[in-house]
Amino acid sequence: MEKFHEAVTNFKNSRSLKTILQLGEAIDELTNEERQVPSLGVLELLKQIIDSPEFGEEEKEAAVRDVWSLARNNENKFAIEKVGLLQSLVELLKTGSVRCKETTACALIPLSIPDEHKITLVNWGIISILNEYLQKGSKAMKESAAAVFWNLGVNPENKVKIAKSGTIELLIGLLRDGTSKAKEKSAGALVNLAANTENKVFIAQKGGIEALIGLMSNVNSTALAKEQAAAALWNLSVNNENKVTIVEKGGLSHFLEFLKTGSPVSKEKAAGCLGNLALNNENKVQIVDFGFIPVLCVD
Repeated sequence: MEKFHEAVTNFKNSRSLKTILQLGEAIDELTNEERQVPSLGVLELLKQIIDSPEFGEEEKEAAVRDVWSLARNNENKFAIEKVGLLQSLVELLKTGSVRCKETTACALIPLSIPDEHKITLVNWGIISILNEYLQKGSKAMKESAAAVFWNLGVNPENKVKIAKSGTIELLIGLLRDGTSKAKEKSAGALVNLAANTENKVFIAQKGGIEALIGLMSNVNSTALAKEQAAAALWNLSVNNENKVTIVEKGGLSHFLEFLKTGSPVSKEKAAGCLGNLALNNENKVQIVDFGFIPVLCVD
């Protein structure tokens, strides 16, 4: 903690790139619990750097990186919003350099976790900004945008707003063409969005079922991506038409593989989806023909 308090003092005395970076290094050495700073005046000074035209993009990006590190502490998340830093970050998403935008989008991942922030960020228009990132942003920007949507989609009203904004199509596109991390985050976002009744239909109409099954079958997909794809299909399989589509598109073979060799999480998701699919009479026959019963009896 001594190094951290020394870095805070130096930062207050001279807000330069050097002291901003030193502050970040000191923060990174602390545990998340030790990073509480609301009473130290650090957040207000970081906001001044981000907002002021007197500081360059390099200083602003370093300041955002410090905010990102501090946002790992739960108390700091609320303090960041209280001093106006959350809104400053949203503005920087629009006006910053590519590097600033990438770091700012990363900072908004933990900051979009609190329920209040999910509502606030959407009210400030972040959906359209993130959609632009999904369309035209760098690989890092797309990954972070999908991760923020994963958090925002927990809120029931946001599920509807996100769907109406065209985000679902963009997320499905990332399932096919994104980086490994982008696929993980997009699948996670679709898990939450698919909890909405109307979205279940819309995701299927836009080819989401095929894309999710493709993610499960891809040997290059990460374990997390496959788990989230199975979870999304579990939600989608509540819809009767989707029950049929998932089987028609080859989902059963991948669920069987998950139950045999998958992680505990993937087994849970596969079994959950299978439970929904088995409510359809035709699916019951195919499930038996695929050889699920011996596997289910063992597990």
